[in-house]
Formats: sequence, structure tokens, C-alpha cells
Amino acid sequence: EITSVAFSPDGKRIASGSYDKTVRLWDVETGQQSGDPLTGHTYWITSVAFSPDGKRIASGSWDKTVRLWDTETGQQSGEPLTGHTREINSVAFSLDGKRIASGSWDKTVRLWDAETGQQSGEPLTGHTDWITSIAFSPDDKRIASGSDDKTVRLWDAETGQQSGEPLLLHTHLIASVAFSSDSRIIFVQDYSGALIELKVPSLSVQVDPDSKSGLSPFSFNTHWVTYHGARVLWLPSRHRKSYLPRYISLRGSTLAVADHYLSFFDMSDVLHLKPFCRSTLPSGSLVT
Repeated sequence: EITSVAFSPDGKRIASGSYDKTVRLWDVETGQQSGDPLTGHTYWITSVAFSPDGKRIASGSWDKTVRLWDTETGQQSGEPLTGHTREINSVAFSLDGKRIASGSWDKTVRLWDAETGQQSGEPLTGHTDWITSIAFSPDDKRIASGSDDKTVRLWDAETGQQSGEPLLLHTHLIASVAFSSDSRIIFVQDYSGALIELKVPSLSVQVDPDSKSGLSPFSFNTHWVTYHGARVLWLPSRHRKSYLPRYISLRGSTLAVADHYLSFFDMSDVLHLKPFCRSTLPSGSLVT
């Protein structure tokens, strides 16, 4: 099974990591594999990332190592980066290409010098369960980490210190984190399929000033959209195919629901109400 894919910065190649312990490069135009598989890992590869100049690939594995690869020769660059005591789930390059971050089952984020392969400073600690995803902000000032402890944490990329309090997501484990291009918003996807937008640095949910916990007020309950636990919107039939992953996002008073289709709903009648569960709230209306 393939666990991770990444586009090269020029968009001409794709790197993939797999349970077969290899990294493979693919030509986007032809769909053909470029060169031989990159081998060296001794367990499943869970994350791959291109360097900003496209000359190297970082791969993280359940063999507890990060490895660097030359994209032209396919050869491993230097020795494996070692230090994690448990399986690695996520790797990311800084925008300047000088650092690599890795997140692991050992509940730490570690920073590495991309040239020397040496660990930079002490591990970043604070999570209480596995780290599932990490990302550098495009301005290289911060690192976001998501974890099975249901929190997102921000770290100062220079000092390694945690920035502010962890953001607690009460109900779902976190699958992925990513920054907006201007570094002002963190996008968080949890395993329910919800997509949550968080402001940086305040870490408040962008569109719900009444949400003190940071949890997105909207979520899915089978074929319903719920607001703070109350059913407010019965999804149109085209969104009721349970085998498709669904995503949800709120901007202003407009709710976007996406799977194979994309629909927008005006939730202004719902958002002005104070949240309370097990109640009857007015339903959102479809924006055409």
C-alpha cells in the first residue's frame, strides 16, 4: 500500500512512499516510473517530502529513521537521521531547505540540519500521544504538529519552544495539518473528515467567535450536519454516499460541504444562536 505522495516543486515529478519500504519517483507527464526504487529503509515508509529546490527527498519510516535521497542519482545522501525511539509518521522541509522536521510515535517533534544530518537542539515535547502530522509555516517561523492526543501545537522554529497553549479538539483524532500560503491560517483535518481553519497566532477558530475550545462547531453525524451537537442540516442526496470521504469548512456564514460534489449552504440563521445540544435549530439553506 502507498502511504504518502508529494509533488516536486516544479510539478514534473511525484515521489511516493509505500509499505514495500521503497520510495519511487514518477514522471507526471508520462506516468512512468523514473529510475529504480530508492531502497534502504527496513520498514514501512509513512511520509515523503521534496526539498524546496527539488534536489532531495526526505522519507520517514517506521524503522525510526529519516533518510535523504538525491533526486538525480537516486542515491541515499549521507547516513540515516536517527534519534526517534518510535516509528516516524511525518516529515517536512523548511522553506529555505536548511531544516527537516519529523514527528513520531515517541510523541516528539525533532529538527534536523539538512546538510549535516545532525539533530538541531532538543526534541520538542508536550504531546501526550503519537504525532501524526507536521508542517512548517511558509515564512519558516513556526511548526505545527497534530497528534492523536487531539491537539494541535505550534512551535517556534528557531527556539523550539511551544507557542501558546495547545489547541484541544475534543472529539476526533487529527489526521493532517497544513499552513495557508500567508502563514496566517492552519488547516486541520480530523478523522471524521471535518476541515477546520485556525488563525495564527491566536489559534481561535476563524469563523466562530463563540467557540472557546477551538473545536469546529460543525461536524457530520451520518447524513446530518450538526452544530455544537444539534442536527441542523440534512444533506442532499448527492452527499449521502457513505463510502466517499466528506469535508466541511466554514467561511463567514457560508458552509462548504465537499466529497465528489461541492455544495454551499447559508448558515446565517444558525450561527447567531448560542450553542446548545439536543435542541431544534433552524436549518441551513442551499446557496445556488
